[in-house]
Amino acid sequence: MLSAERLSQSYFEWYKKQISFDNITDNIVQIDLPFLDSFSDEIAIYAIELPNNKIKLTDDGWTLNNLEEHGVNIRRSKTRRKIFKNEIKSYGVAVSDDELSLTTSINNFPEAKHR
Repeated sequence: MLSAERLSQSYFEWYKKQISFDNITDNIVQIDLPFLDSFSDEIAIYAIELPNNKIKLTDDGWTLNNLEEHGVNIRRSKTRRKIFKNEIKSYGVAVSDDELSLTTSINNFPEAKHR
């Protein structure tokens, strides 16, 4: 019999082995995820400590740079830019200087990371 509990446990064990958290500096953690980009590289995000028990999660500009390397330029078209901004806004993500980021409390980190 297929067991939801067994599948769930198996997935979480795999995920825990695949994800890594490494301190880059005293206030920056690199998070390597077990998901591949279009170049078959693992995706990394960064958690940066902010005042008041907050953190900023950022892709450090990777997403938009990767799209541009594949010929997709968000800035070139007003319509494309509008669709893109609406999509990321729906996840609470902001874009600034090609960097996608969101700010959250440390307590809400797990949910925010999945956005």
